[in-house]
Order: sequence, then C-alpha cells, then structure tokens
Amino acid sequence: MPLELPVSIEPFVKGLLTKANSIIIYWEDIAYVRPASNPTYHQKRIEADLLVLKQNLEKWALQMQKQA
Repeated sequence: MPLELPVSIEPFVKGLLTKANSIIIYWEDIAYVRPASNPTYHQKRIEADLLVLKQNLEKWALQMQKQA
C-alpha cells in the first residue's frame, strides 16, 4: 500500500520500517532544511509538512490495522 508523503519531504525519504507498534521513516532532515539541497524549502512550511506527515502515518496505520 503506498504511503502518501508531503511532496516537500518525499525526495528525502530513505527508508521505512514497520513493527507491531511503530512506523519509522528514515529521511535526511538536514537536507530538507538546507536551501542548497531543497530549493522549495520554506521555514514556515516545516510545521505544516510534519503535521501532514503525522496525519498520513496515522491514516496508514489505521488502514493496516483494518487489513490485519
């Protein structure tokens, strides 16, 4: 099942690990906040991006629970 990530975070994701009680996303957060490596970086978008990521992870986890 695809996991929808915020467009501004997706290029920096390196991996995903799921366990019985957790979902872990490995990503280059340093690259995300560097204007040189992320030309779409805007400091005011960080909180909104992370909230979208949280909401999508929660939604994904609920879908996975329903399928189990």
